[in-house]
Amino acid sequence: TTLYGVVRHPTALAEGPFPLVLALHGNHGNCRSPSDPTDDFCSTSEDHECALPGQLTAPNAEGYDYLLDTLAAQGYVTVSISGNAMNCREDYILERARLVIEHLRRWSDWQAGAGDLGGLFAGTLDLGRVGLVGHSRGGDAVSNVPQLLAETPIAGLQVVSVFAVAPTDFHDVVVRDTNLAVLLPSCDGDVSNLMGHRHYDRSVGSFDGVEQAQVLYVGANHNLDRKSVV
Repeated sequence: TTLYGVVRHPTALAEGPFPLVLALHGNHGNCRSPSDPTDDFCSTSEDHECALPGQLTAPNAEGYDYLLDTLAAQGYVTVSISGNAMNCREDYILERARLVIEHLRRWSDWQAGAGDLGGLFAGTLDLGRVGLVGHSRGGDAVSNVPQLLAETPIAGLQVVSVFAVAPTDFHDVVVRDTNLAVLLPSCDGDVSNLMGHRHYDRSVGSFDGVEQAQVLYVGANHNLDRKSVV
């Protein structure tokens, strides 16, 4: 698939290095009708862009702009990854996790001064403090990243925290040697069995030196619409 993401960063990059945070959305539609921008639908693709003629690309990665802006203002380089090409398919959790890892490899190159964005981000990132945030299948994916990354590590890069929001649980993941937080929404009409609690249950207490927490957010729905969780 194409590698597409939305980036926000502190304006004074020379004051870094700054921690890096990557976010990954869930399994939403990847196409949108020009006549009804509120109704997303699916088209299987190998691209970030919607493959149907005359239709718009659902801006799933852009949905986290408010979160990226908030974190960037507090001194983080933040990225919202598009998983559009992984959406509208059954499972594809591990493919999503590998997509996150490929983005991390690109950021490692840019930190080293290589590639298209090396001139902007060289020496500005603290890759020893990488955080991952994911929602739904994206939450399942980011929980799988530490174990997959351990099999093919990126020199100098360490994922130190995972925040899984309303995650699915397709592959019995255990989050190893990484700080973990799981958020479960009490009004989840999609993952209604709150299967994401298993991430925490399998991981808690198994590893020394990391923090592990789980929160049930009363009144929150699955899609984390800001108006409905306040």
